[in-house]
Amino acid sequence: MDDDDDSQQPFSQSQTEIYLAGFVMANIVGLRYYTGTINGREIL
Repeated sequence: MDDDDDSQQPFSQSQTEIYLAGFVMANIVGLRYYTGTINGREIL
């Protein structure tokens, strides 16, 4: 049982890290696209 718990904890941590990394990347890409759209409209 202890072995199972030990195995599950790192897995959960890894999943959270991957989720956070993806979330941050999506935010950066979204902000860049949003800013680009605003700049494009201003230029036009």
